[in-house]
Amino acid sequence: MGGRPRKSVAELKLNGVYRADRHKEREQSETQIAQTCFQEGTEIVPPPELTDQYVINYYKFHTAQLIAFKILSPADIPLLNSMYFILQQLRDVERQIKQTDMVSDFDKYERLSKLEIKLNARFTDLARNFYITPTARTRLQLDNLELETKSVQSQSIIQKLINAKKAQ
Repeated sequence: MGGRPRKSVAELKLNGVYRADRHKEREQSETQIAQTCFQEGTEIVPPPELTDQYVINYYKFHTAQLIAFKILSPADIPLLNSMYFILQQLRDVERQIKQTDMVSDFDKYERLSKLEIKLNARFTDLARNFYITPTARTRLQLDNLELETKSVQSQSIIQKLINAKKAQ
């Protein structure tokens, strides 16, 4: 399907163009999807196959970030685990390449280099699904900032005065 992506119900409400007769079913489906996601404060335990401390730390950071954006559900965990296992394998291959002398053992170096390229491609393909690429991450952060900005702008004057009074 071409064209621009649909606006979320939250965006429609913030823009003042939400209509219950048109968007009620979409709102219900978005609510159901949001309920299947992990709630803020949930900590996902890395799988035991991950032994590289860098990969484990990044796994914890990344899952916390996805939970904060409310986009990680239990159905995503197996694919996410596979992606981090591939990252661990990639780091292992990179270490082996550094230890291999290219001149004396060119065949091994060539095999490891090809394996590194394949693992890197597989990791990148999976990473796009979980907002690891710079463009996907930036787009996600900009969308969240836009929603926050619109929610602040849509406050009534009375609500702004009440908030200012509470702040004092």
